Amino acid sequence: GIMALSVVTAYWKTLAILETIEFAKILVAYLLIIGLVNSERRMGAFVWIYLVLIGWTAGSSLWGFFSGANRGFAMGIDRARGLALAWGHPNSLAMTLLAAVPFLYLLIPVERRRPARLVLILIFALSLLTIMYTGSRAGMLGVLVAAVALWWRTGRRPAMFVGITVALLCAALLMPYQYQMRMVSILDYQQDPSSLGRIDSWISGLHMFLDRPLLGVGPGNFGIAHGLAYSSPWRPSWLEAHSIYIQLPAELGLVGLVWFAGILFVVARVNRKTRQMLVAGGNVWSWHYRLAVALDISLVVLLFTGLFGHNLYRPTYYFIAGMSVALAYIVRQVAAGGPASAQNSAQGMSNKRWEVT
Repeated sequence: GIMALSVVTAYWKTLAILETIEFAKILVAYLLIIGLVNSERRMGAFVWIYLVLIGWTAGSSLWGFFSGANRGFAMGIDRARGLALAWGHPNSLAMTLLAAVPFLYLLIPVERRRPARLVLILIFALSLLTIMYTGSRAGMLGVLVAAVALWWRTGRRPAMFVGITVALLCAALLMPYQYQMRMVSILDYQQDPSSLGRIDSWISGLHMFLDRPLLGVGPGNFGIAHGLAYSSPWRPSWLEAHSIYIQLPAELGLVGLVWFAGILFVVARVNRKTRQMLVAGGNVWSWHYRLAVALDISLVVLLFTGLFGHNLYRPTYYFIAGMSVALAYIVRQVAAGGPASAQNSAQGMSNKRWEVT
């Protein structure tokens, strides 16, 4: 509804309508998750399908990179690209894989089947390796944020902190030289054309918001507005926002800000209540609890990387929202002995299966 309203003030209304239609497809997927993932068995299957697809995405991207079939060159480095349109860009590929890292890290320890655990470990390794080869600075910083968040949420054990620190240092030292230089360029942004271009886009985005504070310049219209009205007519810049915190107010205005903040608040609140129910039932660090924590951390990582990427309409946000609502429903039903509990019982499922031993 908010996006449809913003069409009224959009610079290019056709583009805004098309963006709204594309986003409507994401909402349909969100509703399907809520409606269909309504039992423990279905949730387990859904998570497995998601992680296997992440593994395929990482593996196919690495294969394309090393074979040369799908390798890009930008910002002075070779970059891995995704095969699918939605995450073909190196940065989009990195964010897609990064969102799955908390799920993999937290669910590997409670997977009792050895072959399945090895598959998850392989997917985890492929995902981290692919993120590095995308050359995405936001992606690599996101790995650091994910590591800190996982350490913080899993007891803040000194040994784990030392292990994470050593692992990150080793990864930085073993990283190919071109990617090391790519990361170091963050510290010298004044000499980096990419960083300077982003700063220019951020300033333009603030002007867009000030000019159209209520509904913004329209969904998907940042680049068009930037080129037509917010850059030099002799040297127009069509660069996108490269920050969700600029894209959101610039494209959807104050109304969009309130809408998105509301989504984040509801998701965080739902996950918090889910964890509280699990703790009350004695299921601390069960599979369900770990999944709720993974959803929280994945959202935090996305919001952090959103500082450097215009990912407002990325499906991952709404995937996390749908998973959070579905998980909350399942946990409530199991606790109350409702339909989800009865279905699980009929299928031979029990909460104990996923508990840490």
